[in-house]
Amino acid sequence: MPELPDVEAFRRHLERAGLHRRIEHVRVPDPTALQEVTRQRLARSLVGESLEGTGRRGKHLFASTTGAATLVLHFGMTGYLAIDGRSRPTDPHERLRLELADGGRLCLVDQRRLGFVTLTEDVAGYCSARGLGQDALDVTSQDLRRLLARGRGGVKSLLMDQSVLAGVGNIYSDEICFQARIDPHRAASSLDDNEARRLHRQLRRVLLTAADRDADPERFPRGWLLVHREDGAACPRCGTPLRKVRLVGRGAFWCPGCQH
Repeated sequence: MPELPDVEAFRRHLERAGLHRRIEHVRVPDPTALQEVTRQRLARSLVGESLEGTGRRGKHLFASTTGAATLVLHFGMTGYLAIDGRSRPTDPHERLRLELADGGRLCLVDQRRLGFVTLTEDVAGYCSARGLGQDALDVTSQDLRRLLARGRGGVKSLLMDQSVLAGVGNIYSDEICFQARIDPHRAASSLDDNEARRLHRQLRRVLLTAADRDADPERFPRGWLLVHREDGAACPRCGTPLRKVRLVGRGAFWCPGCQH
């Protein structure tokens, strides 16, 4: 499932390759991808305009236009952004295609059809209406300490709560806890100041490292838990067999030998 690093990588790709190119046609092969917007309104808002800036809150990608509208993309479980030329064959899982005047295309591809496309003219209002918390990369160490102190559940639960921290999901919450040497079962409010600072440091390091490597697991450090996510596999740090448990309704991996 795309988490913050994936969406940040998509945002950077859009920033590099998709801006300042006039939109000539809007194609919606799958209208179920549209949320709170019609195909007609989407076309009226985008055709003749260009994407001029990018933003992100957690797992939501925003692209402002030369008009009043901002395009909103959410990638569900399998979605990704494709920006390339006319020679690319049409993907059968394409949900949105912006055909550009210079011959290029910008597409949302989503095999499982759980992502969506919409428009907003007020990004802050959009995020507020959907109960999105602070973007996980915008949270300061002091912010996180306050959130932990108020947390009623475990550390992993807090990291994954999109109303508290937007962008962290199952895989990266495991990695953050592992790198911080913190047991994901621990009550959030039980962390002391040093542990909270360590968690914040690893939150930023893990998310930024993954984004810098295009969220490609094959390029992740060999010492990361994510590279060894298998029940009983040896911990890359201490050699203890990893355990898989059910936390926050998801399969979570941790090392009982070095996470406390």
